[in-house]
Amino acid sequence: MPRNYHMFKVLSLSLVGLFGAVMATPPVLKTGACPTFTRSAPASGDNWGQFPIKPTTAFVTANCSGAACTQQDPLPTNQSINCIQVPSGLRAELVASELTPGPAPSLGYLMYISFDERGRVWAAEPRDYPAIANDPNPTNRITGGKGRILILEDTDGDGSLDNYKVFYDGLVMPTSLEVVNGGVIATVEPLVVFLPKSTTNPDTAGAPITLFSGMGSTGNTWDTHGGTNSITSGLDNWYYGHLGYNGGCSVNGVTCATGGVWRFRHTAIGSLTTTFQAFSTSGPANAHGVGQMEDGQIFQSGATGTPHNNHAIRRGVAAVNIQVNGTYYPITGDRYLWEGSTGMTNGQFTSNTTASSGHDFYTARLLPQKYWNTRSFVCEGASKLCNQDSMVINGSTWTAARMPGPVTSNIFASSDAWVAPIKVRTGPDGGLWVVDWHNYLFLHNPATPATNAAWNNALRTKTRTRLYRIVPDDGHTDPVLNLSNATTAQLVATLYHSNFVWRMQAQRLLIGKGYTAELGDSLQSILTNHKTVDAVGIDGAVIHAIWTLEGLNRFVVDSTRWAPILKSLLLHPAWGVRENVLKAMPRTATSAQAISDQCAADDPHAHVRLQAYVALAESPAATSGAVQGHYRATDTYSSSAFDAAGASKLAAATPANTRPTSCPDIQSTVALSHGSDLKNTQMANPMRFTMTRNGFELDHPYGKLSSGDLVVYDITGKAAFRSSYNSATEAWSTTTAKGLNMSVYFYSFHGTNGDKFEGRLLTNQEF
Repeated sequence: MPRNYHMFKVLSLSLVGLFGAVMATPPVLKTGACPTFTRSAPASGDNWGQFPIKPTTAFVTANCSGAACTQQDPLPTNQSINCIQVPSGLRAELVASELTPGPAPSLGYLMYISFDERGRVWAAEPRDYPAIANDPNPTNRITGGKGRILILEDTDGDGSLDNYKVFYDGLVMPTSLEVVNGGVIATVEPLVVFLPKSTTNPDTAGAPITLFSGMGSTGNTWDTHGGTNSITSGLDNWYYGHLGYNGGCSVNGVTCATGGVWRFRHTAIGSLTTTFQAFSTSGPANAHGVGQMEDGQIFQSGATGTPHNNHAIRRGVAAVNIQVNGTYYPITGDRYLWEGSTGMTNGQFTSNTTASSGHDFYTARLLPQKYWNTRSFVCEGASKLCNQDSMVINGSTWTAARMPGPVTSNIFASSDAWVAPIKVRTGPDGGLWVVDWHNYLFLHNPATPATNAAWNNALRTKTRTRLYRIVPDDGHTDPVLNLSNATTAQLVATLYHSNFVWRMQAQRLLIGKGYTAELGDSLQSILTNHKTVDAVGIDGAVIHAIWTLEGLNRFVVDSTRWAPILKSLLLHPAWGVRENVLKAMPRTATSAQAISDQCAADDPHAHVRLQAYVALAESPAATSGAVQGHYRATDTYSSSAFDAAGASKLAAATPANTRPTSCPDIQSTVALSHGSDLKNTQMANPMRFTMTRNGFELDHPYGKLSSGDLVVYDITGKAAFRSSYNSATEAWSTTTAKGLNMSVYFYSFHGTNGDKFEGRLLTNQEF
């Protein structure tokens, strides 16, 4: 199916004037093979041979003498890019580096990026990392440091970020930032700070405002690596972040666990409350990276010898390790790891990792469909790569399947030992952007002495940094918008954009403008008329319309108008919409009744069911015997609790797992995935079903399908449905099945020419 470049639905208005410069010509591309490396002894005198985990024996033999090893010499930008490897069909482009013009000192040590309504790049540059003691006034975290917040932009449309500005200078090690209405929020351990835009120059900051303190240790000798990080604008109008192992968290009487995900809303940045919450109660202690899917689900990465892919779920619950295979596939042996195994198979470590960070998803449509929303990326700077996992729904959580390596396992990898990717993020141009810390020394602590103190090592240079983007191999990108002067109608139209980045920008700006009757009518039209299900199971325009109204508090102050609409959306064909309606509904008796009336806790999709239980548990009606008894709501996140709630993937039909046949139908047309037993066919998804809550209707197949017989049977082997297909008429003898109240059925199709398809049909999981 051809890819649309921006996929707007125009609401009787022109979008002329929203497009900024189209990034056309990349500044630095591959020109040939990776050069032969030269090597030198470390200038600092630090003994590299003390590392507990060394590279391969062959590498040590070739590059070490006694206890000391030589290091690879750095490469210039136009040679280092020749050592970058990305999957077939894609290419990496260097868009910024230490050569990018701007105020002294030159760019170096970029750690995190965000984007604004003009498509500009905002970056956190913690120049005093890793030691607080490097600062002249270490007790003053917002004026006593060397850390900068920068704005990088492409002013001439040639594809290069051709200059940068300093928005703010003086933070002590800012680890992340996010552009918000009126300024920027940043994590500056142990603080979260708001940097408002100056009234005289919006590209510079006014006086910083501390939003929260108590986010980790204040000690100058503590391990600064384990601080708070990864601030992320949530789809639900909350701001999420991570807490590492550095000293715990106590904010406004709320305690958050090390490794947990926290979130907040604050009036200073246009939200409704000053609420701070512990979103998940635990996770990998050495935590760095918050990722977000297009339906708002939150994930986190763990750095040190822990699973790198974890699902964080609301309601005082722990993060779930969803990783299946943690193997990394570096393309260089020149790396030193703190944790892990010395055992090597085909050149890769076979167990733990050292520095996984920067979890995120690809949430645009420029790259091929296989990357959309359910391909997660986590960087491993010590191994010079960003890996990729394929995410598959597994009941109310996910399974992360490691892509097979070494050719396809990485979205980005380098044989240049200075390359050190630390964060990926979908960009405003549709590309996948990669922040390269570009440092030979990625580890934080020395092997000896084994202390928590930061390692001040001369190898930790602060004079280089690289910023890449990954795009199709022909170099084309999506248009970059400029929403800085967009009207309400134009912002509403942008809610249909194919790139999550722009939908989020439009949502933020609409909330900042405030509620008007025009806006209410436009958003109501979306909620009542738009019934699209896209390739990843969402309807982006409807989801963002919901959260725009929630951010404006309309579901509370005008509940009479919106409650019936939210109730009707519980039957929307896109499971992502139903999931987000349940998150956004006010916790009232009216909402609880709507959940009951629409059988939301018996939704065919386990992720929707989970949110129904959370909503009921938080509503006044949750203590009602009838509601509690029917839905078995739970506050605890565990396998047994999910089983009790009916939210886990069900493998058998029992009376407790059947669903009532009186519930309103939800319809969605999708391809039925087949099993592994395939013969004489080239079709991946040969049949299509229109699934309803209690059955399905057969539709025309994709492509050519031979005449044959289809049988759907239950776990006892009893046939529940039979139909024959006639390839000449492209018609089924029987098209509709009803009353299928078991959770799992099996199907088998046998064609006259030898076609054979077998698999499972999960009626109460994903359509």
